Amino acid sequence: MTSATANVPAQDSGIASASVNSAQQVGGSIGSAAFNTVAASAAAAFHGGTRAAAVHGFTTAIWVPLAALVLAAAATAVLAGPGSSRPTRPGTRTNWGSRHPRPGTTPDRDPHRVRVGARPQGPTA
Repeated sequence: MTSATANVPAQDSGIASASVNSAQQVGGSIGSAAFNTVAASAAAAFHGGTRAAAVHGFTTAIWVPLAALVLAAAATAVLAGPGSSRPTRPGTRTNWGSRHPRPGTTPDRDPHRVRVGARPQGPTA
C-alpha cells in the first residue's frame, strides 16, 4: 500500500488508497475464479478415480498459483528495483531504516523519542 501511494499528493491520498484497495479486491476475486477453473479442468482431464482426480486438481491448482507468484516476484524485482518506492513528499521518511525520521534530529535532541531506562529529568517529589 505504501509503495502504491508514495508519490500521490496529500489531497489525493484517499482516492489513491481506495483505488489500490479496489484493485486488490478485484484481483483476488479474478485469481480465485481462475485457480478454481484450473483445479476443475485438471480434475476433469484426469483419468482415474474421483478421489484421485480431485487430489490431482487441487495439486495442480496449488502449483499454478505458485508459479504465478514466482513470476510476479521476479517481475517486481526487475521492474521496481531498489529504491524505487522512496517517498518524495516533504516531511516523510526518506530512509525506511532511519532512527532519526525528522531532518535535523538526533536521538538526544528528538522530543518524540523515549529512551528506555532513562531517569526522569526535573524536580522529583
